Amino acid sequence: MALWAAASLSLCLVLGVSGWHDLDNTEYDCWPLNNPHDYNMISCGGLEMAWVQRPPEKVTNGEEFNVSYTVTASDSFYDYAVRNKIFQFSDPADAKRFCHDHECPANWNNANEMNCCVYHANIHSCPLGLMKQGGICGPWIPDDGKIVTHTVSKAGKMTQKYWTSKVVLIHVGVTSVIAHIKVGQMHAALESKVLVVSAQVCGDDVCELEETCLTCPADCGICPMSIAIKVAIGLPVALFSSAFIFTMVWLQYQKQKMFWDESWIINYKKIIFGKMCCTEFGSTTSPQRPESASTVSRSTDVTLCTKIKTSFKQGFIQAGI
Repeated sequence: MALWAAASLSLCLVLGVSGWHDLDNTEYDCWPLNNPHDYNMISCGGLEMAWVQRPPEKVTNGEEFNVSYTVTASDSFYDYAVRNKIFQFSDPADAKRFCHDHECPANWNNANEMNCCVYHANIHSCPLGLMKQGGICGPWIPDDGKIVTHTVSKAGKMTQKYWTSKVVLIHVGVTSVIAHIKVGQMHAALESKVLVVSAQVCGDDVCELEETCLTCPADCGICPMSIAIKVAIGLPVALFSSAFIFTMVWLQYQKQKMFWDESWIINYKKIIFGKMCCTEFGSTTSPQRPESASTVSRSTDVTLCTKIKTSFKQGFIQAGI
């Protein structure tokens, strides 16, 4: 039982903190005129508001639509308003007569709680995703011209009953729309939520202002390759190509050098004839062709000793004929 009570209390606290309405089933709420905020709602005392033509559940951004709502007050409201000093009157009958019969100024800018019953009536809109501070779309949030917007205000008698405004929503996402009025020393607001979707359609072959090659390549075409990607692709290719060309040039140079370099050619003057070549591995002899005037050809093997640590001994071998 205690657990159920704790769960119920937690649920009530969550609803009380996060809900727009003051724990009832109505779509409207009331606040004092001075210092209203999320949590100081007051009883409306018989004042009622209701949508006649409520905002649509879904609209496209920039689309204009109409909203209509009613503002009514029962006789009990005037008793409540006098008791709680919402009006400056001490008699409920005078308060009712003021709201039903007294004409408001022609220019709403000149209307106030002293000369008009409903001296302020307009529509507020608050895109919930852009409200960084959180909270509800209360009537105290000013029009900043960018996120929160207010329609032109109106003023009139309580007997007017029906109020209409034109609304245009810009920001994509869920928007809280409220019909806001001021009566004496009290705010009242009627709330509804609207889903605002983008008017742009990707795939209609028209690249809209907010469409880009990233968000809609079907309409705006494929994005050109960025410099970073070009460098990332081109640099390795350039390095590989340069290395390949350099290698081919170096190999060609080495090939040509074999013909240009004469250091590998043995100088005839450095050939030693008739010497015995003795190395650390053994010895060999190189026969020498003796000088002769004979016309008979002779063949002689000649060995050039190029080994290090080589000793030579004089030796003579008769050449074979």
